[in-house]
Amino acid sequence: MVRDEKYKGLDIYYHSNWNNEINGFSFTATVFDSTAKNENDFLFIEKSQISTIAIRMKYSALISDKAENEITEKTIAKVKTRIDFGLFDKGKEYFQCITSENIDEPNVPLEDEQIQDFLLKGLYNVRKSNPQTYIMAEFSPIGFCEILKISFDNYMFNADLLMEDKYIDTKIENGIEEGNLFVTSHGVKRISEKTKKEELKRISSISSSSLSNDEKYDVAISFAGEDRDFAEMIALKLKEKQVNVFYDNYEKADLWGKNLYDYLSSVYSEKSKYCVMLLSKHYENKLWTNLERKSAQARAFRENREYILPIRIDDTKITGIHETIGYIDSKTHHIDEIISMILNKLNKF
Repeated sequence: MVRDEKYKGLDIYYHSNWNNEINGFSFTATVFDSTAKNENDFLFIEKSQISTIAIRMKYSALISDKAENEITEKTIAKVKTRIDFGLFDKGKEYFQCITSENIDEPNVPLEDEQIQDFLLKGLYNVRKSNPQTYIMAEFSPIGFCEILKISFDNYMFNADLLMEDKYIDTKIENGIEEGNLFVTSHGVKRISEKTKKEELKRISSISSSSLSNDEKYDVAISFAGEDRDFAEMIALKLKEKQVNVFYDNYEKADLWGKNLYDYLSSVYSEKSKYCVMLLSKHYENKLWTNLERKSAQARAFRENREYILPIRIDDTKITGIHETIGYIDSKTHHIDEIISMILNKLNKF
């Protein structure tokens, strides 16, 4: 089934597919703007899939209209919320795959302040792009919850707090439930002040040499070469936030002539506050990533804390990384969410 829709000036192409033997049901939305030159020049893609076994476990049937409707509605809600709030990176594919292994898997929890920040920034984007009509603009709370992987009750709690503090408001009854909210001037000031405080705190941290003698970096990124584009995006955004990050392309001159085995072992076991590890099929089979992983695991074991911050690029199981360790899925989390969570870890260090 193909269904086209125009939304906020963008073209959305929907496609669904049933494969009863293995993959179950999938629903894909591809978004284009007016500048698109061909089918590969999309803004972003949102795809959701639920396996046949997961459908049987959740809906007690091999083919379920309820499964199809739920996946379809949630995917469309996510797409429209990403458009409304600007929660997407151009050219990125967001993919959620529900299987028998992860159907009951707990989400990585976001703190209330992070949820409030995402809601405020999203509503700020709406107000900025629609200065005359933002008061009556609507968004999908379901889509917002699905993107952040939070419950509706969690959304309601945090939206209610923001309204009590006059950071957001509504012109209709049950505006929070309906997604008919707008950011107030008070809320805009909160966003601006918090951004300034974060920058000043980061700059102050660097100028006062907050790193210990052993810790040269706030974050060290461990990744396979095939995943460099994503690693570089993380490194760039962290650098913009004044985070001292170890990313090999930033260290070319310093690495020149060094014994890389000894130096990289030191970076990942001693010289960083946290190790952000990008897990993928490529990561599992590389000599250098195995060295980095083992060095980071030695540090984590020694300090008995969450030193390793894993981000999954695909579902490959990595030797030594237990499935019970909390991780972030790059296919379902916006890059700004990931950066926000890393900054939150650093602020608590």
